[in-house]
Amino acid sequence: VSNSNITILIILHLNNINYTYFANYLLNGGVLIITGNHTLVNIFMKNLGISMLEGNTIITNNLNYYKNNQILLYNYDNLQIIFPYSHDILGGNAIVKLGKFDVVDYTKVGNGEIITISSKYFFINKYYQMYDNSEFLHKLTGTNNVRILIFNKITTMDYIKEIL
Repeated sequence: VSNSNITILIILHLNNINYTYFANYLLNGGVLIITGNHTLVNIFMKNLGISMLEGNTIITNNLNYYKNNQILLYNYDNLQIIFPYSHDILGGNAIVKLGKFDVVDYTKVGNGEIITISSKYFFINKYYQMYDNSEFLHKLTGTNNVRILIFNKITTMDYIKEIL
């Protein structure tokens, strides 16, 4: 993975996503690390013409778990990383596999690449700072300098909270 032009994209909603921007970003050598709601990630990938997608089933593994059998703990290159509520990734090249399931995959797009992390909770502070998730990201990208974009739906309640 290149250590320049790296963006983390967390998709919680698909409003106002400029697919042309992301397609050009990837074609020109950008690295996009993507996670979010698995249905929205799949729609995003489809709209970019990428065949990699997340499966519908949450992976459970009674051999590698933390607190319950849906929060997976994994040893990777001397790091302990946690994948809460992960889905299997299909159609990519595995970076991290849990048994037969891919939980981190990549695919080349033009001069760039998309890396998919199958747990939308991977970057939440509670999990990101737990074990070695942040070190894994730094090792994966080769840098501490990444941009984070979050696409979230703005609701009426969000406007009311801002007024209050």
